[in-house]
Amino acid sequence: MTTLLPSILIAIFSLVLFYAGLEKYFDSKIKSAVNNSYDVAKNYVEETKRSITSDIVLVYIDINNKFGLFYDNPKQFQSLLASQRLLRRLDEIHLLDSSGNIVMSNIIDPTLNFIPPPEEAFAKTLDGKPVRITDSFANRTSALVKLNNFIDTYLYIVKFMDPKMINYLKDTEQAVDFYYTVENEKVGIKITFAIIYLLIVSLLLFLSIIISINFS
Repeated sequence: MTTLLPSILIAIFSLVLFYAGLEKYFDSKIKSAVNNSYDVAKNYVEETKRSITSDIVLVYIDINNKFGLFYDNPKQFQSLLASQRLLRRLDEIHLLDSSGNIVMSNIIDPTLNFIPPPEEAFAKTLDGKPVRITDSFANRTSALVKLNNFIDTYLYIVKFMDPKMINYLKDTEQAVDFYYTVENEKVGIKITFAIIYLLIVSLLLFLSIIISINFS
């Protein structure tokens, strides 16, 4: 009894501390921090996706009426594309035909890492509205629109997203999933821990009693 009672009290005290610590893990401030970190990363990605649509509209307005310059002085028109890329803070600006071939580009070697838009995007631009394209695997977002004053020519712009922010979004998404998984299973975790703890304490008590009797 002298060995058993203190051990039982320690076990109960340890379980209470474990329960209190686990509940603290699901405090409203921690939950808010978990959700906010995910929202910050997600909002960055969504804002980048939304901004590409306004960017292509602005570029379209600036170059759609310059079709004469495009046919008469291609070099000067290419300089115009380069200035638009810098002004709108874009990574790539291309002029494509309906087959996805590059007509003009501001990239020195556009065939090196060029990813053409999908075929269905060309069909969607026939109504005159820009089409937003997202490729999460390449950490990029792009948009396509048909230049009405040009012959079989489409404007295609690309903006890359910060890969660190994309990785941060993936990590926080996994952390949020893990957090709520643990929250939903916390009752089972408590019961499992209590059973394991009691088994270990009982085993240690049994061993200590056997060793003490033999030693005596």
